[in-house]
Order: sequence, then C-alpha cells, then structure tokens
Amino acid sequence: MRRPRTQRERVLAALRLGPTTPIDWLAPNVRDDGKPILRLGARIHELREDGHAITMRLTAGGVAEYRLLPRSAPRVASVPQTSRGDSDDYAPPTHAPQTVAQLGLPLGGASTP
Repeated sequence: MRRPRTQRERVLAALRLGPTTPIDWLAPNVRDDGKPILRLGARIHELREDGHAITMRLTAGGVAEYRLLPRSAPRVASVPQTSRGDSDDYAPPTHAPQTVAQLGLPLGGASTP
C-alpha cells in the first residue's frame, strides 16, 4: 500500500514544474487534484528550512507567486578567505570597530546646527 504524499511533497513536485500561487491550491480546482492546501506559505517556509531555494514575488493582483530556483550548493556558513584562499590560517582582525564617539558623531540621533 502506497502512503499518501505530504503537502510538502505535493508543493515541491508542483514547484519543480513551474511557479505556483496559493490560488492553485484552493478548492475546487486544486493544482494536483488532491486536497486543498490552505497554508501554502507555511509549506514554503518548511521547504526553505529543508534547504530549497524558493523565491516569492507579488503578482499585479497582489498574490504571492513562488518559484523554485535551480539546485545550488547546500547552504553552509561562509568561512572568510585569506588573500591566498586558505581558510586554515585565518585570523580575525585585531582592531576594534570604531565607536560613535571616536568618529565624532553626535549621540542620540539629534543633528546639530
């Protein structure tokens, strides 16, 4: 017996075919003829957490349109590179960042005349 596909699996399959909107998942015209998915944004969020690169833009009618970007390298924290490109001998800068007082800027956000 085959287990039913999860909402996340259904949305990912649809994204692999092209862009999708929340309207595509509302009854009676559900995109994949399955049950409606009322919280598409939540499924998109979960897919992003799984490492899928998904963009969103608003259509002229104000509807979110989601697109799956081509597969890229897994997201990992970047490691600063030295001028030679070796990351093993990287040392953080030894100078402290400048403070507002050191820069001679006024405090409190008020501008002086």
